[in-house]
Amino acid sequence: MTISHNTSKLPSSISFRPARESDRGFLLEMFREADTWGEDKDVSDSFAQDVVLYVDAWDENQGGVILEENGEPIGASWLLNKTDDEHAAGFVSAEIPELAIALAKGKTGGGLGGKLLMAAVEVARDKGKPGVSLAVDLGNDRAFHVYEKLGFEDRGLNDDETCHVMLYDFAKH
Repeated sequence: MTISHNTSKLPSSISFRPARESDRGFLLEMFREADTWGEDKDVSDSFAQDVVLYVDAWDENQGGVILEENGEPIGASWLLNKTDDEHAAGFVSAEIPELAIALAKGKTGGGLGGKLLMAAVEVARDKGKPGVSLAVDLGNDRAFHVYEKLGFEDRGLNDDETCHVMLYDFAKH
């Protein structure tokens, strides 16, 4: 996998690789981080149901990226292809995969999350998708502003009105 989104300033200890089936346990860890916003708090009431949609339903053919430091995974971003009948919170359309992303505790705030996010966006572009969507919980303003800065546009609230649905449209980027 070639990552071209501004990786020139990264230390040599940082690398990206495609997500594999063997990463599923790590994806679950990262999904827990995403659900709790990286804070020491209980998971949401919908966590078990969301794991089915975001982790269990994923396979490596959908695409994903693992961020490593010295060969150890510290972050993940993966794509989910869903349908009108079965989808997660950030669903826009069956043609546009939803992206999930998280970094391990202590790894946020240094720009790695943005690079990881854009690496997964590149995977979707390489797969011929028209864009990528994601969900950001209401109140998670820090993440919302990062996504907005990287080119995601707010499409309004999801059906349950629990999160913003954001879209990165390749026709505009």
